[in-house]
Amino acid sequence: MIINKSVWLGKRNLFCVLFFSLLFQTLLAESAVVTVEEIQCSYDPESGQPNPFGSRAFITVTQRGADTYFRYERFPSLVQVSTIGDTDKVRAVTVENQRTMVFYNTDIEVARELMRINNEYYYELVGYIDRAGYSSYDEAMSCG
Repeated sequence: MIINKSVWLGKRNLFCVLFFSLLFQTLLAESAVVTVEEIQCSYDPESGQPNPFGSRAFITVTQRGADTYFRYERFPSLVQVSTIGDTDKVRAVTVENQRTMVFYNTDIEVARELMRINNEYYYELVGYIDRAGYSSYDEAMSCG
């Protein structure tokens, strides 16, 4: 079989151009990926401010990418201790509480400011009306 050398070289050149074009686009796309470092704020005992929730609960604020997450966590509370039937087995029962509020496409500082100026967000996060508001907790936070 006779292969026309110029046709073969043309196909090879086309293949090389396509291959290197694809390789270049892939490298360019990978270099364009920007990783956003996670920023986290939480209660800082060294702030000199007491934790408004005492030692039973806390709020953590985290920015991941473009979104900011407020997480309210209350440590487990003992509900009751019960026995089963006539055995001596005792079972402890606790309740854990955790709520998360997400501010989409919102920088952590903007989200914290929104929480400070609008107590309704804070009430929804903690699940009850707290007249002290979020600002008292925010003052005791540090970010890193």
